[in-house]
Amino acid sequence: MAGESLSVASARHLAYAPQYAARELGFFSREGLDVDLVACPVGDTAIIHTLQRGEADLVLGSVLFALRMAEEGLSPRVVAQSNQQTRHWLMARGGSAAPFEWTALSGRSVLVYPNAVPTPWVAFREALVRKGICLDGIGLIIGYSAEQALAEFSRGVGDFLLVDPESVDPRLGLVEAASVAAAIGPVPWSVYCTTSAIAARRENAIAAFRSAVAAAAAWLYASPAAEAAALLAGLFPERGKGELATQVARYVRARLWVADARMDAAQFVTWDAALKRGGLMPRGLDLMQLCGPLFPDGTPS
Repeated sequence: MAGESLSVASARHLAYAPQYAARELGFFSREGLDVDLVACPVGDTAIIHTLQRGEADLVLGSVLFALRMAEEGLSPRVVAQSNQQTRHWLMARGGSAAPFEWTALSGRSVLVYPNAVPTPWVAFREALVRKGICLDGIGLIIGYSAEQALAEFSRGVGDFLLVDPESVDPRLGLVEAASVAAAIGPVPWSVYCTTSAIAARRENAIAAFRSAVAAAAAWLYASPAAEAAALLAGLFPERGKGELATQVARYVRARLWVADARMDAAQFVTWDAALKRGGLMPRGLDLMQLCGPLFPDGTPS
């Protein structure tokens, strides 16, 4: 007998591994759910429109999805959390970097790798704020294409490269100097959003979905990376099992996923301040208020 159906739209990315693992391991079925994971192009508009067209019940991505939903006349509600940090690092050329200190960035230059969304830049800016570093004291190199950025950095342009290490060919010999996530702490990086109407109507299904994703995150943390890679290999055929295992192991070490899929109010407060400093959140708007009550009973974690 088929379970209750639920459609979830997101960009297709290994960083969202818990939802894929939950399906492959049968955790959704165990919760009485038949979950369709709808792959979308990167970008909030395309993904949010799946809600408007009735093609999805939940969308996974930046917490800014809630802001875009409000702007388009939808009443947003965040119902679960997947990721709790950015994957971006400051990278250096192999053999050229001394032990990294954030204060040493003053007077140095950072080449910024282009990204499809602005939140990694906001996270880096927040890291500078946390470390007491003035943005004006850093030479920022912005404007290269992705391919040119890597080529120019390899040639010697910039002292550090701000990038998701997954975007960098290991053959370039670059090394990870500093994690942006470690500098700012956990934030609600990737969350599941829906409308208030769907949240109320599908409350039980969404609670079951949250339980399944939490179980999958726990499985990923407890299992060998090679086992996770074997489980997910068919979903990411463009990557070899060795590469998948390496990335999953990186995510596990970084504690990328929220173990219980619940939202932490303190993380929302931290990220709200960072988004406002970065110009992505209107100052008259509160992220907690925008996202609605974080749990069905209205209480934070």
